[in-house]
Amino acid sequence: MYFGIAILLIAHSSLAEPIIINLLPNGGNEKEKISLPLEAAELSKTIKDMLADLGSVTELMRKDKKTYTVDLPIYKIDKRTLGAIANTLMAIEKLQRYKKEFSFRAIKSIVKDSSFPSKDPAKPNDILNFILAANFLDIREVLRPAAAIFVDMFAKEVPKGVLGKAVTNQLKDIPKDLRSVFDDYLAWLNNPTSLIHPVYIDVRIENHGAMAIAHNKLYVASATGISVIDLATNKLIGTHIKVKEPRAFAVAGNKLYAAIHEDNVVLTIDVATDKVIGEPIAVGRGPQGLIIADSDLYVANSSDRSVSTIDTLTNKIKGDPIMVGSAPMALAVAGNKLYVANAWDNTISVIDRIKGEIIGKPIQMGQNPSSHTLAVVGRKLYATRAEDSAVSIIDFYWDRRQTATQLRVWQGVTGVAFVENMLCYAGDAGITVIDPATDKVVGKRLEDRVEDPNKQRARRLVSSGKKLYADLNTGFYMFDFEKFFYYSK
Repeated sequence: MYFGIAILLIAHSSLAEPIIINLLPNGGNEKEKISLPLEAAELSKTIKDMLADLGSVTELMRKDKKTYTVDLPIYKIDKRTLGAIANTLMAIEKLQRYKKEFSFRAIKSIVKDSSFPSKDPAKPNDILNFILAANFLDIREVLRPAAAIFVDMFAKEVPKGVLGKAVTNQLKDIPKDLRSVFDDYLAWLNNPTSLIHPVYIDVRIENHGAMAIAHNKLYVASATGISVIDLATNKLIGTHIKVKEPRAFAVAGNKLYAAIHEDNVVLTIDVATDKVIGEPIAVGRGPQGLIIADSDLYVANSSDRSVSTIDTLTNKIKGDPIMVGSAPMALAVAGNKLYVANAWDNTISVIDRIKGEIIGKPIQMGQNPSSHTLAVVGRKLYATRAEDSAVSIIDFYWDRRQTATQLRVWQGVTGVAFVENMLCYAGDAGITVIDPATDKVVGKRLEDRVEDPNKQRARRLVSSGKKLYADLNTGFYMFDFEKFFYYSK
């Protein structure tokens, strides 16, 4: 049995007037038509293709100035479901018109609140019919949010342990290619990090160390220099940059800066040619940490208790070294302040970047603030403490430690990276994901997503966009956060 939609193009005397699309369920009459603007109707790829088959809507209006009615056989869609689809399309079009947030949560709210009339709220079967109709009409944006609403309906009624089975039992008539939208949301509810997809990069680099990403290439330090991995192919590029082992990297435009601990210099590498350019920049003894802020490159000199400043526009040293605590390692920037983790005297120094001076007394921490583990989110500084594997949160508006807020991560933390707005820590027991909005650990550690018989653990992390790269002794892993972020926004 076929059901049809009658698409009526209502011509107006002025092209500035809106074009209205009337959707008419098969077997219905004019009283049952459902109207919506052309811009909203064309959010359905199926309807848009139907209109394209008629030729240019504007040209039809110019030529004939008459109403066209076209009956097309399509999947069975009842009036209630078709009305819900129309309501959703109009709400999404309005969202786009005002350039507001177009996210999973926003679309979920639209489907939940706008699709069905409040006096006759949706039931599970209504949502399934809605999903089938949206799938046929090729409105991909609403499938996952609608599936989430369906799952939520059962989540209120059954224990979490049997939720998956309860939902699956209701999907017998759902095509297999649609079931993944339900499975992904169930996985998200059970463990959000299970949606972070791991990809193994089979590249072996002996005794590798610091990492950086520039121009879609992963730069990896080793005892013999810098290896370069093409992230488009996940293969080594023939270029091997022969320098003494860098301890840290920083990227500024087309330049990669490398801290050469042994020689007390910073080298500049052109990422277009992967060659060292210019003269080595002499800094303090034992350069260990680098960070870029505006056009300034800050260098933590671990062996002489200082921080050097390099102007990246000229590659010249700016001013005198700023004296900090013992064994400065990690750096973080928040506005006009530079934070320096001093590993041997258990403090964090605060520097006024404009004046190039220390501000007040150092912030007292627990024993051995770990190197490479300072991170700034909003007005908070996250600093990992080595002695109890906790993250202290510092309110840098007041430059004081919030002793009430401690986050437990894994022992032996050696790396930290942002993936968009999420903090990721590498430690002895795995990679921990922290949501700074709640200051809570999210899901399970990422190594639970990796089948690794040798139980290797990542030591260093670096990110690009929605991808996190982690090192292993026998290669690297890329963790894709795309689907994770879809459900978290």
